[in-house]
Amino acid sequence: LFIYIRFSNASEKGKEKILTSSTLTDTIDISELSASQFTYNGIAEVKEEKKGKIKCYVRYNAKVKAGIDMKDVKWEIDNDKKTIKPILPPIEINTSAVDDSEFSFIPEDTSVELNTILTVCEKDSEREAMESKELLKSAEDNLKSIIEGLLKPVITPQGYKVIW
Repeated sequence: LFIYIRFSNASEKGKEKILTSSTLTDTIDISELSASQFTYNGIAEVKEEKKGKIKCYVRYNAKVKAGIDMKDVKWEIDNDKKTIKPILPPIEINTSAVDDSEFSFIPEDTSVELNTILTVCEKDSEREAMESKELLKSAEDNLKSIIEGLLKPVITPQGYKVIW
């Protein structure tokens, strides 16, 4: 699919440029875009490696960001109706940052390596974030606004609009 664009400024009067799906992707040339943040105060289970028994519980704080890789956005372009429909990929967790300065353990005298704690807490916070409908909805709404904002200068002068 393609869209013909006729530039209206004097220096390029009469020149045509073809707007394709790849042109739209290039317009929003951002690889990974975090569109929503989730602050989580959680409790994770730390299990013994060999037996799988719960060794302790750790209380932690984390910030999780959700978004997409913008290169994975697909486009449906309708030249007759002058509409562009972005098709978003599934929203993923981009980053999970556990605050390593503040842990509480049950029982309190537990001895666990920091790397183990961080790994367990990151996985727990990512799982909780993906179960949060509010986080995913917020990320989707923000992504739609960002895409519309990035495309507007390219498509509006030609009479196109974004539909969802």
